Amino acid sequence: MRSIAKNKVKLANYIGKLPPVQHSRLQKIRKESGKWLPIWSGDEHYERFEIHGWPTNMVVDLGKSICTCRFWQITSMPCVHACAALSRVNKDPEDFCHKWLTMDSYKATYLHSLNPIPGEALWEKSVYLKPLAPKVKRKPETLTKKEEKMLMRNLQEVKNKKVQLS
Repeated sequence: MRSIAKNKVKLANYIGKLPPVQHSRLQKIRKESGKWLPIWSGDEHYERFEIHGWPTNMVVDLGKSICTCRFWQITSMPCVHACAALSRVNKDPEDFCHKWLTMDSYKATYLHSLNPIPGEALWEKSVYLKPLAPKVKRKPETLTKKEEKMLMRNLQEVKNKKVQLS
């Protein structure tokens, strides 16, 4: 309950499209995107790019929010390749994050509050019997070497007697 109240107060005055954690993640991705070179594929809507870099090339479709590295589909946040393509078309990567990652969704999470509960001493006493603890099943104890040898001798003796009787 304390963490919910702390987060609610902390983020009440925060200004930005993404929460602080998501914003810092996206900033790291943006910095890394400078190492990649986006090349437009020639489509009409200026949405498909081939991203050149080391060790391989990737394909990004901004219209479908797809990259061949699959990071964008998994995390719902643009990957380094998508950020490189977005910088080429002068668009903000924050606008391409899923709505669940936005500040509006984060505020909606902390919109509700929990009702406080009085201490256990003030709880109403139940008229029903208290539940019993389950029976504990214990594993058989391991034998020491000496006990194991004695058990093996006894078993051997029993086998020998059966063989002699038949």
